[in-house]
Amino acid sequence: MTSLDTILGTAGIDPTDLGATVDEHRLMSMNKDLVLADHFPVEDLAAGVEQLGDRLHRILKLTEGFLGRDDDAGELARAITSAALTDVAGVKDSLRRYLGLAATNADGSAPLFSDVPLYGYPDLRCVTHGILDHQRRTFVRNNYLVSVSTGTVTRVPDTMNVFETAALIGNQETHRG
Repeated sequence: MTSLDTILGTAGIDPTDLGATVDEHRLMSMNKDLVLADHFPVEDLAAGVEQLGDRLHRILKLTEGFLGRDDDAGELARAITSAALTDVAGVKDSLRRYLGLAATNADGSAPLFSDVPLYGYPDLRCVTHGILDHQRRTFVRNNYLVSVSTGTVTRVPDTMNVFETAALIGNQETHRG
């Protein structure tokens, strides 16, 4: 059975961090017994994430008995599980392969990557690749959009922002399908 923590983890959400954020906001409200969600939007967001995770957990539980079957029901169950448990941890590896970088730099350090989700684009993560330029004494950041489900990488052009590029990708996907 897939746990709620696993489901949240595949979305890049650490349940412990989410709980700590809610606790911090509750503490900021002087430890009232009830903190209204509209006072602290993070509480509302956390509750929404928890509810969606719980619903997904119940859907996945329904598919468990069908996963091993070699018929339409089994195929549907595998498709639901695959779509529901897409792993966001692989986006950095997708970008590393796209850029042709090794897992470690010549000095033994790992390439500098960070990734964040984009509201309105649940299948995309914005992955930033940081490069230290010692000669110019600068830190260069290049942004890329990586599809969580396919690993497809799109560089964010210097003339566009992340959301403009995401919208462009979304429009291209709409016209293909």
